[in-house]
Amino acid sequence: KHDPDPPEQGVFSFLPTTLTRVSPFFPLSKKDKNRTLPPEGLIWENSWGILTMRGHKLSIYDESLLLACLVLMTKYRKESFGTTRYELCKVMGVAPGTNTYKAIWESIEYLTSFSMSLKVWKPGTGKQKKRAIRMVNTILTGAMEEEDKDKITITINPYFLKMYAKNLITGINLKLRSNLKGDITKALYRFLRSQKGTTYTCHVLTLCSAINLDVTRPLKTLKNQIKTSLTELKKNHYLSKSMVNRYDVVKIWKYTK
Repeated sequence: KHDPDPPEQGVFSFLPTTLTRVSPFFPLSKKDKNRTLPPEGLIWENSWGILTMRGHKLSIYDESLLLACLVLMTKYRKESFGTTRYELCKVMGVAPGTNTYKAIWESIEYLTSFSMSLKVWKPGTGKQKKRAIRMVNTILTGAMEEEDKDKITITINPYFLKMYAKNLITGINLKLRSNLKGDITKALYRFLRSQKGTTYTCHVLTLCSAINLDVTRPLKTLKNQIKTSLTELKKNHYLSKSMVNRYDVVKIWKYTK
């Protein structure tokens, strides 16, 4: 089937496909200042699997930094590499500056202190639901900054390189993603990239759960957030059409030009 994101449209990063459907990254609001998770961790489950997270709750900005690191990992062909905050800014598509440099280092700290335990389900429901994958991982193994040289050495968990080598990954168009203003839109784009084909249909609550929105919030609020994000994806020519019907079922059509 036609891929609506041919590589020549922009710089591509990737995520392991499992992490596009059961994601540790949350669209956080400015109210979410305390991101420290309880000692027992946070458990998040949806139709694709169950994730237990410890450390700090990760944001869409943290995902942006990880995607930039994964670009550099493939560029240097190893999980431990040297870079600068300026280079990271360029890959992320953000303006270099004091505040951005501070945010990048804070994000590195979050990604280093975070750990996850993931179970991914095979297709099926009820008694037929069986575990396909089980793993425990950190995201960044470590990072070191040499202040006098403005150099950061970042080490990514070898899991990401292994998934890349096995081609169990989903491509993320960083140019398109950086044009998206809303964190919910970025999360929605990540999820839809993992869905093969040019159309996709599911209930709005299934979609909200897949992109880590709080499904206990009023359905009307959630629908409005999804509709806003769908509109932005259409404006950026990732989707050609979308609809949410009276039964709260979402259907999307990917742009195929």
